[in-house]
This record gives sequence, C-alpha cells and structure tokens, in this order.
Amino acid sequence: MSVLLDPRDKMMKFSQIAVFVVLLCGTAIAQKSEILIGPDSGSVHGDEYKNDFFGFAYTFPKKWSVLSRQSQSGIRLSSGRLYTLFFASTSPTGTMGPADAGIVVLAEDVSLLGIRNGEGAAKKLVKLLAQTEPPHKVLLGPQELVLEGKQFYRLEYEQQTFSTVTHHFCTVVGVLKGYALRFSVIADTQDHMRETCATISSLRFSDR
Repeated sequence: MSVLLDPRDKMMKFSQIAVFVVLLCGTAIAQKSEILIGPDSGSVHGDEYKNDFFGFAYTFPKKWSVLSRQSQSGIRLSSGRLYTLFFASTSPTGTMGPADAGIVVLAEDVSLLGIRNGEGAAKKLVKLLAQTEPPHKVLLGPQELVLEGKQFYRLEYEQQTFSTVTHHFCTVVGVLKGYALRFSVIADTQDHMRETCATISSLRFSDR
C-alpha cells in the first residue's frame, strides 16, 4: 500500500536531509583541513616566513636565499621525528662555505620523550652537541628568553667545520604543541652569528 505524504511533510524531510548533508560535508572539510596542516605547513612572503601550524611569523635577513626543505642544513640534531620548516642562507645553493651564514627552523616531535618545556629541549640539545664529530663546544649555556609571552631558551656554541675554519652557532628553542621548535643560526664569525640570531626577536605569534 502506498502512502501519500503531505507536501509539508515532504518539504520537512527534504530540509532535514539537506541540513544533514551540509553538516556532513562541513565536518569532512574541517577534518581534511586539520589533516593537511602539519608542522611544516608554511609560506614565504618577501622576507617573512609564516607557519600555519604553530601560528608564528618570522622576518629573516634581507637578500638571503630561501632554500628547499631537501637542502642539507648540517645541524639537524634530533632523536625524534623531525620537520624542516624553513631554511635560508647567504649561499644561493645552500652549500655552507667558510664565509657563509644560514638559519634553519626545525620542529622535533618530543611528545613521547618526556620533554615539556624549552629548558628540557635545550638540555637535550646540549647532550647531542657533545656527541657530534667533531664535537661542538658550548660557549653560552641555556638562558631563558621570553618571546611574545612564550618561554624559549637560547644557547651559543661553536664547531670546527673546515680544517682552518670554526663556525659559530646560536639556537633558540621552545616547546609548542608537543614539538621542540628550534631556530638555529650558523655564521662565520661570532659577531655575524649574534647579529643574525637577533632577528629571532622578530617572532610574532597569532594567538596573542
């Protein structure tokens, strides 16, 4: 037996189905967007790098070359899953010569390593520096640094990178969203290193 529906009932059922479809599509789009935004989701505009996952913007030195994520930075010290977010250098090829400088931004997953803050991440880095060959020499131990209300730690170190050349390093590291967010600078002189490291103070976070 067929049952005739009142036109108003038909309209109500159609409206309910339409609302369900819209909600379903909206949920799917939201889930897809969440999946696509990973730690290395970012973009460069002029001399500014923006990261969507961590919600920060960083202004790097003018006229530096922005390099691909595949470029080897030579300072990827980690034991957890590592993402290269950004890499820029005075060298257009990314090959660090005796007189070159560069900055790399890395994110290491430390959620399972028991590291909850920048101090823990900085101490872990100090241990890794001692295990390199040739070893890095720490010149300035981890010092607390607050940027945009977020806790970071800064340290300085050096390493003999060529037979007659020693490169100078500065790292600023903090823990956000379960990742050790690390800004590492390498330069040919201590003054150049500190000048470049000072650009990290340009960090701006969108959640403020």
